[in-house]
Amino acid sequence: MLQQTIIFLEFEGVLTSHRTGGKNIDPIAVHFINEVCRITGSQIVISSHWRLSRPGSMFRSMFGDHLNEDWATLDLSRRYVDKVRGMEVDAWLRKHEGYKFVILDNEFNYLDEQLPYLIQPNSDNGLIWQDMYMILQFFGMEYIDMEARNILITPEMFKDESFDLKTKQRITLSP
Repeated sequence: MLQQTIIFLEFEGVLTSHRTGGKNIDPIAVHFINEVCRITGSQIVISSHWRLSRPGSMFRSMFGDHLNEDWATLDLSRRYVDKVRGMEVDAWLRKHEGYKFVILDNEFNYLDEQLPYLIQPNSDNGLIWQDMYMILQFFGMEYIDMEARNILITPEMFKDESFDLKTKQRITLSP
């Protein structure tokens, strides 16, 4: 059985970006996150400050069953100033032991031991397919037939569970 995996998700600079006007959620980025979750079995925990001002139903409508039951990190901003996001992630992980995780955030507001798990989309573009590829790699995806790269990506490929959008090839989970 695969180890359970969690994606700690920031919104600003990841799902919103300069390209989308700063406050508009990019539906392609949301789709990429949902695809990663579908392929890897990962679940999402919202670490963004958006968790404090928006209802859980908004996140559930975006991520469906990919949203973890305990979907938000604690708000520790009144107790910590430096690396507060890292402290919040740490508190969630202490409560829920045994998860492999990745953090998607465009900032470095994390504990030193969490930095190897940080994937930082560029805030100009937000989450793009290269970031999706890095998440899949982090969670142990194996890519095959890397030579054929000039294949057009079609909408049907987004629905195919065994298709890698970067290499445009079939993927399999590593044992």
